[in-house]
Amino acid sequence: MVVNLEHNDGKESACLSVLADEKYFHIGNSFLKRTLRKHEWPTSSSGKLIVPSPSYVHRWNNEAETLGFLRQCTKIPLPTFHCILKDDGALYFFTKFVDGVGMNELQPTQQAIVMKEVEEHVAALQSLRSEIPSGSNGPILCPPHRVFRNWRRHSTWKAKEELNFPDE
Repeated sequence: MVVNLEHNDGKESACLSVLADEKYFHIGNSFLKRTLRKHEWPTSSSGKLIVPSPSYVHRWNNEAETLGFLRQCTKIPLPTFHCILKDDGALYFFTKFVDGVGMNELQPTQQAIVMKEVEEHVAALQSLRSEIPSGSNGPILCPPHRVFRNWRRHSTWKAKEELNFPDE
């Protein structure tokens, strides 16, 4: 399999990092992530091409809606979403770039201030409630596997009665 180190060795100058299925860029005042193009897809040790999930457009639409919702309903400082576009076989997700510093660069008194702010933001997120798993444009089309794999056992969300699911 092509490892991230190999991807990162040949990355473009504006590229911050390469993961198994995405690249991250800082260009001007924008931050963008994009899916890998077909010629960048990794292969397994047996030579089999590893094809990324086709659900990126839905996942990134959910992410854009979530950013907008959280910016509207909380005081959490989040980047402004710009757009999602497709070009040359890749999907792009653009937001405003938000510069920052690492906690390791702050003095202990400054770290305490930041931790208090983070705790307030976590409390704000925990206070949000909904009985319907949806975004502003309708139902969530493709929840991530970690959400979906045990949803019937560990969730207050209920499937519509007319849906028939096979027994687990």
